[in-house]
Amino acid sequence: MRNRSVFISGTLDARTPPSNAEEVRAGFPNSEHMIIENGTHDDDLFLPSQLILQGVLEFLRGEPVSETRVRLERKFVTQAPWEN
Repeated sequence: MRNRSVFISGTLDARTPPSNAEEVRAGFPNSEHMIIENGTHDDDLFLPSQLILQGVLEFLRGEPVSETRVRLERKFVTQAPWEN
């Protein structure tokens, strides 16, 4: 595939870890991979870090993604959201 692609994955994503994206990238020679340290499958990608939003905007503008590894603070959940 000749089109540009960006893969975004989180290191705490048990369903689709970064290794899966790396495997798929083999078929996308014009791709980049942004890895979110402490990111999960369900994280809201645009709110936790300005660097994530910056990377997405760079990609959409046709620019290289400047930060391919972004670290989020680890969150510990003590109560399930539905138990409020």
